[in-house]
Amino acid sequence: MKKIKLGFIGAGWWATSNHMPILVDREDVIFDSVCRLGETELNQVKEKFGFQFATENYHELLDRELDGVIVSSPHTLHFEHSKAALLRGINVLCEKPMTTSSEQSRELVDIAEKNNLHLMMSHGWHYTPFVQKAKNLIDQGIIGDIESIVCHMASPTRELLEGKDFLRGADASGEIMFSPESNTWADPVQAGGGYGYAQMSHSLALTFLLVNVQPKEVFAYMSSPTSKVELYDSIVAKFENGIIGSFSGSSGIPGDSGFQVQINLFGNEGTLLLYVEWGPSSKPRFEILRHDGKHQKFDLDSEAGNYLADGPPNNFADLLTGKNPENWAPGYVGLRSTEILSTAYKSSVSGKPEKV
Repeated sequence: MKKIKLGFIGAGWWATSNHMPILVDREDVIFDSVCRLGETELNQVKEKFGFQFATENYHELLDRELDGVIVSSPHTLHFEHSKAALLRGINVLCEKPMTTSSEQSRELVDIAEKNNLHLMMSHGWHYTPFVQKAKNLIDQGIIGDIESIVCHMASPTRELLEGKDFLRGADASGEIMFSPESNTWADPVQAGGGYGYAQMSHSLALTFLLVNVQPKEVFAYMSSPTSKVELYDSIVAKFENGIIGSFSGSSGIPGDSGFQVQINLFGNEGTLLLYVEWGPSSKPRFEILRHDGKHQKFDLDSEAGNYLADGPPNNFADLLTGKNPENWAPGYVGLRSTEILSTAYKSSVSGKPEKV
């Protein structure tokens, strides 16, 4: 059995409550090294998960012989940490958003491709069976050539983006060690943006997993009525081949209502409706409506749209050990998402459409 050595750059709320608990019990994964700021917290993580090495300097971590690195640092540090790992020849699983600029995301994708390395994003909905079936059907041309995209997401993250106490562990796979650091999400300097980077990076990545199309121009309105970062987003975009799209997001849904992700793809031969809803009143939906009348409706139970938080770390480990060659959240989904979001933030400031 091939065993892989992993390092973690960033060991806060999500890394310690999800990625590490999922991977620590795998016999083919060695927890080699971990990096985070704060000596006390760092030692707590090292002891709890049995890391061989711990440091507050990520360069020291990258000096070790590693097969892969999981980057879970603040948004605006993803590029620095991921690039450094890739340039050392180390495969990377990066938390969303990939970066906070199109140029940076494009550089990471280029480095990975040039050096034949895996670059994966952390998006759990990509592992739901009906999402993967939808991608396969679209790839087979079930709705023809894409002409228009509509995507909406809502999630109970208002308190997080307002910098208030926030701790919801229902979507994590293990014990909560640390609460989210408010500045990581609510400080525009550290976060790079609000709801867009924090949550719409999920819905956009899911859209671009289904249809990998190049955005060309973006216009956006953003609203931040009670916070320093935006809580609501309304974005329109032009893509290659005349495709148009609209993308909206809201952090205002109550905490006991779950998550909504609704994607409608319109092609010249039909329409695909994909509602990935997760919560007590969720109604996941997957339908194909065709102009020739050959419609398809797939029966889904209420939990079919649950966020599969174990998907990304297990997929990453399987890629590196050779157990599974399929990367369900490849680098290009992070690139396309960043192209939309970083340009949308520019547009919200300039008040005009911006080129990608």
